[in-house]
Amino acid sequence: MLFGAAIATAMIYLAFLFWLAAWRDRQGKPPRHAGLIYGLSLAVYCTSWTFFGGVGTAARSGLDYLPIYLGPILLFTLGFGLVRRILGQAKAQHATSIADFLSARYGKSASVAALVTVIATIGSLPYMALQLQSVGSSLLLLDPTLESQVAADELVLMVAGLMALFAILFGSKRADRPGNNSGLVLTIAVEAVVKLIALLAVAALALALLFQSETPIQSQAVFTPQQLDARFAVLTLIAACAALCLPRQFHMTFVEAHSDRPGVAMRWVFPAYLLLTSLVIVPIVLAGLAALPSGSNPDTIVMALPLATGNEVLAVLVFIGGVSASAGMIVVASVALSTMITNDLIAPVVFRQALSGAGDRSYLARRLLTIRQVVIAGLLFFAYLFYLGFGALTNLAGLGTLAFAAAAQFAPGLVLGMISRSGNKTGMLAGLSVGFLLWLVLLILPAATGSDPVFAIHPDTLVSGVLLSLGANCAAYWLGSALKRPSLVDAAQAAAFVGTPSPGTSKSMVTNKRVVDVRLLLTQFVGRERADAALAAMAGPYHDSDAADNAVLEMAERTISGVIGTSSSRMLISSWSDGDA
Repeated sequence: MLFGAAIATAMIYLAFLFWLAAWRDRQGKPPRHAGLIYGLSLAVYCTSWTFFGGVGTAARSGLDYLPIYLGPILLFTLGFGLVRRILGQAKAQHATSIADFLSARYGKSASVAALVTVIATIGSLPYMALQLQSVGSSLLLLDPTLESQVAADELVLMVAGLMALFAILFGSKRADRPGNNSGLVLTIAVEAVVKLIALLAVAALALALLFQSETPIQSQAVFTPQQLDARFAVLTLIAACAALCLPRQFHMTFVEAHSDRPGVAMRWVFPAYLLLTSLVIVPIVLAGLAALPSGSNPDTIVMALPLATGNEVLAVLVFIGGVSASAGMIVVASVALSTMITNDLIAPVVFRQALSGAGDRSYLARRLLTIRQVVIAGLLFFAYLFYLGFGALTNLAGLGTLAFAAAAQFAPGLVLGMISRSGNKTGMLAGLSVGFLLWLVLLILPAATGSDPVFAIHPDTLVSGVLLSLGANCAAYWLGSALKRPSLVDAAQAAAFVGTPSPGTSKSMVTNKRVVDVRLLLTQFVGRERADAALAAMAGPYHDSDAADNAVLEMAERTISGVIGTSSSRMLISSWSDGDA
């Protein structure tokens, strides 16, 4: 009965989200309280790890749960200057993903974009597997008899299929630039509110149980100062890196931002949300340890507390909150990763002739949209395979830290690329390659085999693996940048990102094309309306008979990059302007 009610409620809830997104996309003007909605949408960061696994971590390891919230809070308060600078550059470069952004910084390099995409995809699989595992566990808690009717792995496979369908229908409706999806932003914000309401309701129940309990609260036995150790610091570091570098987080924070100037809501709503979430975890943990049987799975405390007290309505609300946490992550990660994979891995290979040759390219946008939908299905399938290989070996927090440590490998190139002109494409490729290899050897391999890492500098595998991989990443970045002289494009992009003028490094494009030719080319990719708007927005004015100067060609490159990515767009415009198309 409870299982059926939960499934029916979830279906109604997801249908409501579809309707809400479609309604919002049909509205022309920005919504009221757009800043608040955008700020809440950043809470896509709070997935099943923070909804279920945060409580589980606190029950197992006390204050170890706190860094996952503390890292982003510090980033968006003390480190907000960096966030502001990245936002300005992301909008100036028309970046559609973190791969696009890093490719633009390092000479619009296709190899940088491809490597970032590969690492982001592999690093995201643990996180996507986490979502599948948590929803499957919630279903088994709602109806324990399910385990006798269907194997847990089969249940998770069904969840993966439904999530894939949801992500395809919800997150891949557009072939053009993935920013300005106001419907997506609104639904993610609504999901954030639902997650928080569910946790607050469980926290209220937990407080009532604690006040009714005759035994004193022993919080000092759960949370101790000794837990503020090296692991705490490393977790805080990679959480801050993840808030910048996770594909879904970069997408919501920078790609979907409605302006290149952050408002008050962008700075404070997300940290306030994280602070409140971290606080309500404390009573939930204490009540769970006091009221639930010894040996209960800590990752299930949020759901087990309402079930243990017979509060079925609250149990259904918790299930919906967990579905919100999982579905929001799956949708946004699918949008970001499928765009990156299609633009930076598939398009440069499959459509190389179309990008560099002559002829009608209007079919490219439609074809790329179809490929993105197939990629989303493939991502969920491989996430399921990852769950089969790793789900039984680690808890929710364990899967989450693996994903965070992978995303942290982008941080050296991202942060150093924003503050120094010294780094170049060679350094970026070297740093990423070394850091990712050590992530595989020092973190993934021990998790897969249950063995000790091949070498370590600290007894804690996570601390050792993160410090060694990030340290080697930074060293290889500087060494590679020092040994190889940057190209002209690399130097020009470095100057643009750091904010220092660099005359003479930007290569002018010489072409016999006219503005009308640019208009026709843009129409093939983004439609006549957007093509006209892009040209009209330029200082000029430009007439169709005018020669296409460097400013027009750069605008065309930025606009088309929303469909096929920065590196592919550069190749297309370069070939087209030379007269090959």
